[in-house]
Amino acid sequence: MQTKADHVTGTTLVEPFTFERNGHTVHLIDTPGFDGSTTSDALLLEDIAACLNQAYTYGVQVSGIIYLHAINSPRAQGSAKKALRIVKKICGEDAYSVVLLGSTMWNKEDFAIAKRREEELINSRELWGDMIAAGSKSFKFYNDRASALIACDYIIQHGQKKTLALQHQMVNEHKSLNETEAGIEMQGEVLSLQALCKSNLAEARREARRAAKMKNKELASALDASKEDLSLQLYNSERALTMMHGDVEALHARSEAALKEELERLERNRERDEQQRRVMTLEISRLEDRLRDQGVEIGSGSASSRRTASDGMPQNPEEAARLLEKYNDCKRELDLCQKRQNIDKHRMDTCLSRIGVGAGVVGTAFQIASVGIAVAACTIM
Repeated sequence: MQTKADHVTGTTLVEPFTFERNGHTVHLIDTPGFDGSTTSDALLLEDIAACLNQAYTYGVQVSGIIYLHAINSPRAQGSAKKALRIVKKICGEDAYSVVLLGSTMWNKEDFAIAKRREEELINSRELWGDMIAAGSKSFKFYNDRASALIACDYIIQHGQKKTLALQHQMVNEHKSLNETEAGIEMQGEVLSLQALCKSNLAEARREARRAAKMKNKELASALDASKEDLSLQLYNSERALTMMHGDVEALHARSEAALKEELERLERNRERDEQQRRVMTLEISRLEDRLRDQGVEIGSGSASSRRTASDGMPQNPEEAARLLEKYNDCKRELDLCQKRQNIDKHRMDTCLSRIGVGAGVVGTAFQIASVGIAVAACTIM
């Protein structure tokens, strides 16, 4: 069962990646993205701010930002426009010149239609137009390594370094997050959600009273669930607004505390998965012995690769089939366990990196998963 706290806690991991390109060290930092949920987006903005401020405090500036938009979307939807407004406020007009505006998914749409949508993006000041007028460049991103390297080479060749508006406002002007332009934009979204939730909650309560008078238990139950969900949204939005009031030090402290909490959770997961891995390994060994007793040999690689004993048939075909099915299940579970361990190991390394190496934070990247839009920022050393 999830509590209110379960819905608002959890670490947004900003993950650094570093590689060499044409004699330059390129640092990229990736985060989970804006998902269209106003309250979770507000918490994500807080984590992004903490990361950007830490980088700027160590004298690191952004060399380039890559913003990707899926061209097969009919048009920029409300959540996409909201995300773009936030990104514009994070960057500030002075940093538009380091922004690359990329369109993706050209292979998923008719070229003429995709071309028309690209022109709409470029010509609309509400979308890309104002950014291009201030120096941003548009390009086609074909979801491959070549396109990524072309964008990276463009950033390297231009060699710019910019202080983003969010960094300047919080570090140099000593503003709290809620006082920055990005924070004000996000607060407006949260307050709009609050007003809608309050209105809907009041209506649900009125309807619940009517249902009680009518003794309509089914409707009353549905309305109770609706009231609980709306109350939860209000709680989350209020918490998000409160957390946005932090300054640079407060955001950094909360970020480190959340990362340490995430490390503890990941360590518990590691211990659980390691125990499960040992159990599955022993069970697989036991099943292999029983299959051999049935005259079945398991080939290396997978359970589907097998041969029978010299007589060509297992001693008990039904039992052999049952054991093989269980064996396959155990192998699949072991593979899943190993994948979870690999993912958690990467997340643990990321947490340790963010907690221990402030100077290693050199840019930021946002993934806006629900609308297929991404922003990547990097610093070239």
